[in-house]
Amino acid sequence: MYTNKPLVGLKEKVFDTLEEFSSVECEYLIAYIPDIVWGDTLDILAEKL
Repeated sequence: MYTNKPLVGLKEKVFDTLEEFSSVECEYLIAYIPDIVWGDTLDILAEKL
């Protein structure tokens, strides 16, 4: 499975997309998180991962 667009949207939509990757036995994802210093993306992802 490959996507050439950003994984953005509501938290639930992003989690659903992550589950799609998992369902096809995706072993890892490479993430670019632009708000890593000042944002809350890592905290949100920690809820699921």
